This record gives sequence, structure tokens and C-alpha cells, in this order.
Amino acid sequence: MKVLLDEMFEHAIADTLRERGHDVVSIQRDRPGLRHTTDPAVFAAAQDEQRAVVTENAVDFLAVVSTYARDAVPHWGLVLTTNSRFPRHQPDQAVRLLVAALDAFLVARADSTEPTSETHWLQPT
Repeated sequence: MKVLLDEMFEHAIADTLRERGHDVVSIQRDRPGLRHTTDPAVFAAAQDEQRAVVTENAVDFLAVVSTYARDAVPHWGLVLTTNSRFPRHQPDQAVRLLVAALDAFLVARADSTEPTSETHWLQPT
């Protein structure tokens, strides 16, 4: 499974996950053209690259995936986080927690080669 980290996440998360062998890119560093664009545009760009989106913006992205479901369009997935579980105001802790949780999530889905249309709430490991 390939992943696109939404712009609220530190690029260090993607860097560390790439070091662990995962195909992860961040809007902050790797896709700066997606900064400050609409959530449907971010999601569509991720789909073009066969990537799941990792975001804390549940309300807007759940609306996007509901449109995909309504139109019976498969997608590569949505991974949701919360600031209470992964506190962005404590960057070192957030990076450590997100790397661990995403690493476990991605290892479990390493063989995923088809769109899953899955929405997953990420939990700390």
C-alpha cells in the first residue's frame, strides 16, 4: 500500500517510513503543489498515484469518500487520525507515534495491490 500524508503532518514521518521500506510521500515536502488545494483535489491526486490518504481532517475527507461510494468508484483508502491520539502540538511524540502506527498498518497491508475503498481510524500501537 502506498500513502500520501496530508499537509498537517511533518515530512519526517514520510522520511522515516521510507527508510523502513514503505512508499510514503508527504504534501509538505514531496507534493508541494497540493498545499492549500481542496480536499477532493488532494484525494483525486492520491488516487491517480494509487495512494491512500492519511489525514486528520475526518469531516471533509469522509465526505469525499462518501461521494466515491455513492458513485461506486473504488479508491485506494483513507486513513484517519486524531490530534488526541497523535498530538501534533508535541511534534516529537506525534512523529514517533505516527511512525509506529503507520508502520504496523502498512506492514499488515504490504500485499495490497488493489483499491480497498477502506476507511481506517489509526490507533497508536
